[in-house]
Amino acid sequence: MQIRIEIDEIPPTVNHYWGKSGKSWYTLKKVRGFKEKLAWTVLSKKENRQIISSIYNKGVEVDIEVYIHDRRRRDIDNMLKGILDALKGIVYSDDSLVSSVKISKRLSQEPKTVIIVKACENSSIMD
Repeated sequence: MQIRIEIDEIPPTVNHYWGKSGKSWYTLKKVRGFKEKLAWTVLSKKENRQIISSIYNKGVEVDIEVYIHDRRRRDIDNMLKGILDALKGIVYSDDSLVSSVKISKRLSQEPKTVIIVKACENSSIMD
């Protein structure tokens, strides 16, 4: 049982995640936009909603491929937080339920992010 998500965007990095106004911190518009696009992409498919209902509070594994369209240096670990945070509350209830993550980046002509979330084989260790 798995959900495949593909969006035509590169995830925001933790370096560009937060803004500050006076003493208050807030998530930047780009981060909120990424999460909204991700949510719409996932929830617009009926079969995804059915899978989510069965894995929402269980352990999951996440595989991520980020396709980058330019040769700028990007730290892969800085992209990871933005993706896992964006999935929280949409695909799983809390990112502490993620037991395994595999992330890779590739050079491509078109930017995109492909995410596969699947139920853990032995989710009882996460319950």
